[in-house]
Amino acid sequence: SFDCICRWLTSEQDLMIQVQQRAVREFYEHQIHNTEASTGILIFLSIMEQKAVILGDKSISERLTPETWQNIIDTLLSGVKKRQTLTGLKKAIELSGQLLTTHFPIQPNDKNELKNHLIITD
Repeated sequence: SFDCICRWLTSEQDLMIQVQQRAVREFYEHQIHNTEASTGILIFLSIMEQKAVILGDKSISERLTPETWQNIIDTLLSGVKKRQTLTGLKKAIELSGQLLTTHFPIQPNDKNELKNHLIITD
């Protein structure tokens, strides 16, 4: 298809920029930034491009740099490349939870303000 040809002709850097832009759009469209403590997180996976982005809200980004997430992204993409996408995604979610629990321990009055679910789009 035309989309496949366009992707084939697009540089890796441009593909990554496009994936990052889509991740930011999803982050705001799904109100992930709209939590009391600014601790929302998005794990964004583009299967066609085999690229992933993890975005954290303000409080997350102040403590955890994008480089911090790279091991988790690598784990996720390893699963995709092995055609074990669900396994890679599950492991990425588990590793993210461990990382967040270390830096943002659950407080007594905490409540889950965001749905923990997959959002699948074209």
